[in-house]
Amino acid sequence: MRGKPRHPQAQAGFTLIEVMVALSIVALAGLALLNVVGQSARSVGAREMQVLARVVLENQLIEAVISPATQALASAGEEVQRGRRFSWQRRIEPTSQQGLWRITVQVSSPEGGAGVRPVLAEAVTFRSANS
Repeated sequence: MRGKPRHPQAQAGFTLIEVMVALSIVALAGLALLNVVGQSARSVGAREMQVLARVVLENQLIEAVISPATQALASAGEEVQRGRRFSWQRRIEPTSQQGLWRITVQVSSPEGGAGVRPVLAEAVTFRSANS
């Protein structure tokens, strides 16, 4: 005699618990990806500031080398590169060698709070007092 099967035929598909676990895993992976993308964007912004600060630094070094008046080189100012402001300071000091000057240029971001301006780029060059 044939009766009803003991186990009804299993339905195909996922249970609610399985779907919830899968969605949780996908959500966690998505959050991790967003964190990586955010860090990458911040890193690119910081790197761009450093590159632009180097451009300002090189501009000031070139001006220091080609300027005719050695004593007029000690100065400070601001320069804008790609819409960002940078403060620069150029110092000139005599060296132990007669007629040789040491020129130091520092570039910082004027956005530092409470008078704190982190130095983004710094370089030293030397110049003859006669050139």
